[in-house]
Amino acid sequence: MNSFQGSNTGLSRYLSRLLMTLAVLFLLPPPVVCAQRSDTAAADSISAAIADSINAAAADPEFITASLLFVEPGDKVYTTYGHAAIRMQSPSNNLDVTFSFEMILDFWLEVKFMFSTVKAGFICDQTDAFLKQYPPEERGVTEYILNLNPRQKQELWRRLDQEVMRGQHWDYNVMTTNCSAMCVYMIESSLLGEHIEYHDLPDYLQGDYADVLKYMSRYSPWSNLFWLWRIGSGAQEKGILGNKLAPELLCDEWQKAEFVDSAGQARPVFAGEGKVLLPWKGRTDIVWFTPTKALIAGLLLLIAIAACLIHRKRTRHKPQNKILKNGTQTG
Repeated sequence: MNSFQGSNTGLSRYLSRLLMTLAVLFLLPPPVVCAQRSDTAAADSISAAIADSINAAAADPEFITASLLFVEPGDKVYTTYGHAAIRMQSPSNNLDVTFSFEMILDFWLEVKFMFSTVKAGFICDQTDAFLKQYPPEERGVTEYILNLNPRQKQELWRRLDQEVMRGQHWDYNVMTTNCSAMCVYMIESSLLGEHIEYHDLPDYLQGDYADVLKYMSRYSPWSNLFWLWRIGSGAQEKGILGNKLAPELLCDEWQKAEFVDSAGQARPVFAGEGKVLLPWKGRTDIVWFTPTKALIAGLLLLIAIAACLIHRKRTRHKPQNKILKNGTQTG
């Protein structure tokens, strides 16, 4: 999950209006109808030819490309599990934009985020601009092309554009309303009668949210402690699979998953292997000072302090023998 510091809302609104206009004019093929009350057969023929041309262009699988972007985990607590976004391209219209579900945070909202709920929503930006924010953070980005049909890609773009127009209207929740869960939601909502079928799910995805957090925090156990505290009793809920798919898990499981239509015909969710857009730093170092070790160290420190205090108290009250001038000794 990412935050969006100082969001360029003007650009987002402009892009969203532009994309909505293009979607209506070009991306969604209108029904082929003749002009009403046309005075000549030539006019009817021209109208039908234009509609056929638009329909044919939109039906081309290459007219729109939809892909999932996976961003490597970062150092901040809300980037611990990485980030996911949806990239939409229409080369013939010179469009290449990325829709990202983010929180718009300033200093005080970051403080509020630690203890309360903040708003989040989809923003739209040029893909080049979206990618430029990650090299300074040394975070890699990988792209996976979604194996959607033309109508599904059109529907996805339309829904994403509508979300941008609605602004930050979702209450962010690390388990149910996060970047990857919202990407899953938008894609599933655009399948037009199809569904996603998963295969060979690991045990932690079949358990509760706490199981998922424990696995995802294997490189950052302190984040696990923070999120368990933030979620509270909700960590024991089983939840739904789509909400458990943190960015890394989403890419892993969708490489095995399939889109299945009403007739039972299946095809892979991803069209091929992932493409690295920005090189990865990788996360392989296990944190040795874990919360468990910190607790043990704290208990040992308390025991040591208690032992010192007891020893000091006993020493203070211990009788001391005094030798008088005549050589006698008092106790």
